[in-house]
Amino acid sequence: MQVVSALHGGAASLTHFVRSPQWVLWAPMWLPQPSGVATALRSVPGLHDRVFQTLQWGSQILADVVTTPSWRRRAVQAYARLSLQLGVRDAALRARLTPDDEPLCKRQVVSGSYYRAVQSSNTRLETAAIEKVVPDGIVTVDGRLHRLDVIVLATGFRTHDYMRPMAITGRDGRTLDQE
Repeated sequence: MQVVSALHGGAASLTHFVRSPQWVLWAPMWLPQPSGVATALRSVPGLHDRVFQTLQWGSQILADVVTTPSWRRRAVQAYARLSLQLGVRDAALRARLTPDDEPLCKRQVVSGSYYRAVQSSNTRLETAAIEKVVPDGIVTVDGRLHRLDVIVLATGFRTHDYMRPMAITGRDGRTLDQE
């Protein structure tokens, strides 16, 4: 989703291959910092720490929404559905972008530009599975050749990969992988 949002404006055409759609929480991704904030953070003792503590508290609430059934969780799920409903005008496209699972069942995506990008006149959503990559582009399982100049692979999020390349060695030379 981040790739589509970043590239759609500069591409003559963009085909977005989607294995399974994800719920998107709409949120503005760029907000200007009000004038005077940097000065206040530098000059008011303890303000920077107070802002940090407030953000930490807020992030705990977000973690709780994902792990604990509550009215807050239901509110975020309703917001994800509303974001799709209001963000995608075309009912057929909205149906293709609607996940099979409930919001918050998978890693949550936050974007202020994805729905706008995927509806751009130069962007096409492709939900047919990819069969193979060929010199001219991608062939989907329905036999169609999608002619492409560039293929950007952004095939998913593997949460453990940032840790697993680490080699952690403990007592007696035993590695974490041996435990």
